[in-house]
Amino acid sequence: MSQITKQVAQYFPIIVCGGGIGGLTFGLSCTKYGFKPLIIDQAKEFDSKVGQGIGLWGPAQMALKQLGLEKKLDEDGRVMFCAGYRSKQLDDWLVRPSNRIDRLTSCLCLRRGTLQKTLRESFPSDQLLLGKRVEQIEQLDNLVRITLNDGTILETSLLVGADGLHSKVRQSIFPEIQPRYAGYSYYQGVSNNSELSNSAAFEAWGAYRRFGIVGLKDPQCYWFAVGEHNISFFSQSDGLIEDEPKSSKTEVISEQEKEELLYYFKDFGKLANQVINSTKSEEIVKTPIYELPKMKEWSQGRIVLLGDACHAMAPNLAQGACLAIEDALQLSSSIYQALLKESRNRNLQYSFEQCMKETDFVKNNIISNYVQKRRLRAHIVQTLVPMVHQIGRLDGRAEQFRNAFFKAWSGKFKTFIFDKTHQFCLGWSYTAPNLGQGLYTRIIGPNFYNYPKGLVDFHINKPKQLDSKQISVDFNKQSCVAEGNCTIYSDNNYFVNAVEKLLQLPQNMNNGKVILGVTCNEDGSELWYRQFINSCGQVNTFDSLQYVKEEKLYEEIFNFVIVMRLEEKGDNRTFYHQSEGIYFKIPFTNLKIKIPQFLAPKIKAETIGTENGWKYNVELSYLNGKYNVLTYKGEITKVQNNY
Repeated sequence: MSQITKQVAQYFPIIVCGGGIGGLTFGLSCTKYGFKPLIIDQAKEFDSKVGQGIGLWGPAQMALKQLGLEKKLDEDGRVMFCAGYRSKQLDDWLVRPSNRIDRLTSCLCLRRGTLQKTLRESFPSDQLLLGKRVEQIEQLDNLVRITLNDGTILETSLLVGADGLHSKVRQSIFPEIQPRYAGYSYYQGVSNNSELSNSAAFEAWGAYRRFGIVGLKDPQCYWFAVGEHNISFFSQSDGLIEDEPKSSKTEVISEQEKEELLYYFKDFGKLANQVINSTKSEEIVKTPIYELPKMKEWSQGRIVLLGDACHAMAPNLAQGACLAIEDALQLSSSIYQALLKESRNRNLQYSFEQCMKETDFVKNNIISNYVQKRRLRAHIVQTLVPMVHQIGRLDGRAEQFRNAFFKAWSGKFKTFIFDKTHQFCLGWSYTAPNLGQGLYTRIIGPNFYNYPKGLVDFHINKPKQLDSKQISVDFNKQSCVAEGNCTIYSDNNYFVNAVEKLLQLPQNMNNGKVILGVTCNEDGSELWYRQFINSCGQVNTFDSLQYVKEEKLYEEIFNFVIVMRLEEKGDNRTFYHQSEGIYFKIPFTNLKIKIPQFLAPKIKAETIGTENGWKYNVELSYLNGKYNVLTYKGEITKVQNNY
């Protein structure tokens, strides 16, 4: 980090307190539109060995894909699909693992330190202030003043509290909100066992205890053991089970505590004892579980919270890091969208710092948008997390009834119910928020930047990188324009002619001209304008709206919504579109009716990047190719980006 003068307060538009997973993800997200916030962390250096196993569910993976990190993390972890649940003897499945392969409910399992290291290495080191502790936070009329432990004074327009469970930032605005002990502790370790690393993940339930194993990158597997503090039958010593702990810190256990742990889980079968026994005591950590109540407010003035600072919870659903990553991208996206909206409204060049210094702009355009989109999601997970432990820790007749209840139901039905519950926990669906990358980059990922320049310039469609000097966007003009040649042909029969008139498709022409225009909206959707000009000068126009939902491209044409799958060939030049379904939108409502597969037209397209643009071939057919409703192909030879 460049030298910061102690005597004079230095101003940074955005400061992040906390360099953990949430803070680094937020900082890295901001770099995608050209701004680098200052991140302060009290650790002098980042330890890549910190923590044990961690699970990143589909939404977090989709979010990290936007930052170009998913592929790297995939190499260091192992993808797990929905885990199963077993009785404590490990001799029977209460709920078998799902074999349904789904992007949303897949989980990337890896070491926490691996994720932390990857984020740290991707963030500019000159924007990190390490080994500094925030001592005082003072919120003034138009800024926040921060005093560090060495006397350094910093000022900012937006302070982001990403400093975890015992957040100093949260204490400065909501001192009444205190972490509360959940009544149990997690013991965690990583064992080398190739057989377990490649087997189905599970969690076993017993009286007041839970035990689970999750495969990591071969040959490692992560295991956890959960025990409550109020077990009366365990009395070897006072070392393992206790009333509310004196400290909430994660600590390495002693050899004696390991022996107690083995005793405590002796009736969980040979596998549990084998995994615990094979892990050295100095590699097993104990974490007393503390959580926060559901907070109605996540912000005050120019201060906003994310991650564990506002919704710390037990790791029963492996959602803590995931929610922090989702929070980070949404807050970053809210800043980006607010800046673009402000520029459009004022229709002039406007300083980034001037925008951030306006209190109403920060509170109403950035913070309120972020909180509105994230709070309910976090509250749902905070409600479900304790329920998992309550169901798993039942004893006596309640335990017997639970096991009998699960065994009585059909295996497929139980798995289906758990899949749907899990999907609900993950928010039913997830679309990574817009950071200004353009639709195709959001779907394909940052690898799209490696495509030929003309193709990238047209499809990214984002303004020049925002910086502290100015932002300037004119939404009254099309963001990008391209032109080239085009040939259109279709079958000549009554059916095709009727469809062409209904959809107002362009007429047949040979070696005509095509002009494409795209205008970007604040939410990341794009308005596409197409003009087809034949040799006689006759013009046909064809417009549509494109946007991303989950990781698929949606295109609205009149009252029809087309869901497209976008795939790469792998040569950094070619990608394909293929329709997966077509819906009819009922006018003046938000209702959509899916057109049956056998009635829906099929759309296939191929795009190949060239030096100055791209070649394209688009086919619209009906009844499995029986009728060619529209084929248009040609080459774009000129691209002009108006930003």
